[in-house]
Amino acid sequence: MQNLHYRLVNPNVWGSLLNGCFILTIKKGIEMEVKIVVNDKDGKSYQKVVDGDALLGKSVGNTIDGKEIGLPGYELIVRGGSDKDGFPMRHDLAGVKRKKLMVGKGIGFKPKRKGLKKRKTFCSRTITDDTVQVNCMVSKAGSKQLAELFKKVKNEQSETA
Repeated sequence: MQNLHYRLVNPNVWGSLLNGCFILTIKKGIEMEVKIVVNDKDGKSYQKVVDGDALLGKSVGNTIDGKEIGLPGYELIVRGGSDKDGFPMRHDLAGVKRKKLMVGKGIGFKPKRKGLKKRKTFCSRTITDDTVQVNCMVSKAGSKQLAELFKKVKNEQSETA
């Protein structure tokens, strides 16, 4: 079977169809910043702006090593996020695109009355250079507490300002 290449909406992401399987190729080296929101098991959340190159191509449900984002010893699970225009990521939407879905409840829509459905726009589960925020949950804790690690980041940011 021949190898067909498709240029998707994002110029940094290419897809190809090879033997009936769609293969996603993401260019590395793109300058992007992503706000990471880390939730611990106590219900507290911490925010940090990181270089997004380490997260490119990861999907909702994937595990991230904490070293990639400056949290040594931690393992994080991607739980969601949003793109540059504020559309939420949806775990059941594959690829690297936005799509309008008819939803009755769930992520991105809370109906006001029973049986109400609405067409809403969502972005896919894959992290691209359009992704601005990524929500993560701690699956394995490191030796230091998150409060200590994020306090350091806050002090460094206040010194540079």
